[in-house]
Amino acid sequence: MSRWAKIRDCLYPLISFLLIMAMAAMVVSMICAVATGEYDLNSPKLKAMPLLVNLLYYSFNLFYQRKYFRQDEERFFHDRKRVSPTVLFFAALLCACAGELLVSVIYAFDIPKVFPRYSGLAAASFEGQNLFLLIAASVILAPLSEELIFRGMLYRRIRSYLGVPAAVFLSAAAFGIYHANVVQFLYAALLGILLALLYEKTRALIVPVIGHAAANAAEILRDRLEIPAATPAVTGAEAAAAVLAIVILLHYFGKTDRNE
Repeated sequence: MSRWAKIRDCLYPLISFLLIMAMAAMVVSMICAVATGEYDLNSPKLKAMPLLVNLLYYSFNLFYQRKYFRQDEERFFHDRKRVSPTVLFFAALLCACAGELLVSVIYAFDIPKVFPRYSGLAAASFEGQNLFLLIAASVILAPLSEELIFRGMLYRRIRSYLGVPAAVFLSAAAFGIYHANVVQFLYAALLGILLALLYEKTRALIVPVIGHAAANAAEILRDRLEIPAATPAVTGAEAAAAVLAIVILLHYFGKTDRNE
């Protein structure tokens, strides 16, 4: 396969994902405009539109891409069918704590103040949103759909051509760029490295899916409980839990490697 063919092969999942997102946004915008008579996307009547777009394009992406994911399993490697509950629990704990620690670091350095547009985006994503829709989009469908693309397909394809280190960092960078602003790029790219490493170590996509879901759920919980980021007590507890999770996972992975 030529170099350009490999590049196209790696980019296909991401490009198709973005095209599906654009089509979903157009469809939901037209439906909302007809139903409400509002064409201003900042209107309170259309506040839930981003979540509706997410629900539509995540669902369609899962339906559309599943056959390509199965084809990639045949081309590269099959996911493991069984994963220890211990791995799932501590992967979720690690990702939730790591995500919140990243938020704490970002706010500790006042990075959102450098990019004021982010505050408006964050407020639109959480404030006043229906909790059921928020959980359905961010905790259920987003982890399933995004992990299918960024780890299940993009990471796997880059790994086959360039090796593990390049796949970890390039898939994580793509995951960050996909979030389309500098603050979320930092958060998503660093979390993406952790998710890719968990996928590489377990060879089971359910592990980064659960980790991704836990990180999103932790952020929603912190927002709903109005817990400020970067407080010493909360940060200390998150760091301790993350270290505990890392120690247990490393012990478990080491034991598994010796048995294989």
